Amino acid sequence: MTATSQTAVNVLAILTPQATHVADVEALLGRMALASRQEPGCLRYDILREDHADGPRFHIQERYQDAEAVTAHGASEHYAAFRAQVGPWLVAPPQVTRLADVNVAPQG
Repeated sequence: MTATSQTAVNVLAILTPQATHVADVEALLGRMALASRQEPGCLRYDILREDHADGPRFHIQERYQDAEAVTAHGASEHYAAFRAQVGPWLVAPPQVTRLADVNVAPQG
């Protein structure tokens, strides 16, 4: 399948917070989710937590109606503010992957 601007785009991001900033990152992600879900092209914005002996990781599963919606998300004020604030609280830069649909259940 070839991705076009009319094809839904999925984004998976993984954030690993410093031990002293787990609650800060979780709270900031909550505010980010609220703002992102209000974007016209955002279909889903889910935050999940993976617990490990060395500390948690947060997985953000995003789904946008098309590539333009992803671009708009990346250009939003709330995204810029999020990136500026969260950076010093992470052990490494976020891992971000764009994924194309293969076999996705209908929403509803």
